[in-house]
Amino acid sequence: MANRTPFKAAHAAGPDWARAVKTCVESLGVLTADHRLGFVYVTEALAEDLSSVLAFLRQTTKVEHWVGAVGVGVCACGTAYHSGAALSVMIAALPSDSFQVMHTIRSEAEVLDVATQKWLAIGKASLAVVHGDTRNGRMPALINHLAAITGGRLTGGITAVQHGKPQVADSLTGGGGIGCAFARRRARHHRTDARLFPRRAVARGDRR
Repeated sequence: MANRTPFKAAHAAGPDWARAVKTCVESLGVLTADHRLGFVYVTEALAEDLSSVLAFLRQTTKVEHWVGAVGVGVCACGTAYHSGAALSVMIAALPSDSFQVMHTIRSEAEVLDVATQKWLAIGKASLAVVHGDTRNGRMPALINHLAAITGGRLTGGITAVQHGKPQVADSLTGGGGIGCAFARRRARHHRTDARLFPRRAVARGDRR
C-alpha cells in the first residue's frame, strides 16, 4: 500500500491454515512497533482453525490486539475468496490510546467491559468497527445499543458460522457483538483492504 496510509494488508489462500497464514504474513512486509492493531477475516473452511491462525499471527507479527470474524467469503483489493482455506489481514499503525478492542456484548442489558468503559470515559468514539453473530436473534437491537453506548458511528459485518466461536476480539468469542472503537481525535477514514462477506445484512448495522 501507499506509504501515506497507516495500514499493511495482505491476503492468501492455501491447502491448509498453516500454509495460508504463513504466505499471508510473508506478504505483509516489514512491521514496526507502531503497528498495534490487526484485523483478520477467514473463510468458513478455516473456522475450526481460527485459534491457530490467531496464535500464529500474534506470534509472528508481534501485534497483540486483533479483531475479526469468519465469513462466507473474504475479500481484499481486487481479490475475493469464497471457498477453500483463505484469509485477509490488515494491520494498522496507531497510537496505543487511539483504539479500544470491545469484548462480547450479547444483549441490550449488558454493559461494556471495564477497560472499554474507562477508555470511553476519556471521550466518546467517533467510529467503531463491529462484527455481529447471526446466532444472536437480537442483533439489530444490539447494534443500536452498541452505537448508543460507544457514541460513535458503526460499520462492519456479520459472521457466518453456526457453531463454535467465529469472532475475534483479542481472543476467540461468539454469540454477540464485538469490535473495536476508535478515538474521535485519531479516527480517519481510509479505504480498507480486509473485509468479510456477510451472509445477510444486519438491520441498521452500518450507521454511516
